[in-house]
Amino acid sequence: MKNPKWVVLGRDNCPYCTRATKALSQAGYKFTYIKLTDPENASLKQFILDCGLSTVPQIHINGQRLGGWEELELFLKEIKAMENK
Repeated sequence: MKNPKWVVLGRDNCPYCTRATKALSQAGYKFTYIKLTDPENASLKQFILDCGLSTVPQIHINGQRLGGWEELELFLKEIKAMENK
């Protein structure tokens, strides 16, 4: 997958958000981090809650929701396994 567009939605003091951004960086991916606790992101935060999502991080790749930290960890392991074949 060449140059995927990653977006991580998170908040301050979130250990899983930190793990997600660190894992993406270590894998060599660039990403956009959106802090949901910032006032300018209040409408996005409300939209996420309205969709029934209540945990962070919420991770998106190429406009599609991947999930949270556990889904990202699995995804990155699968990508690495495919590259090592």
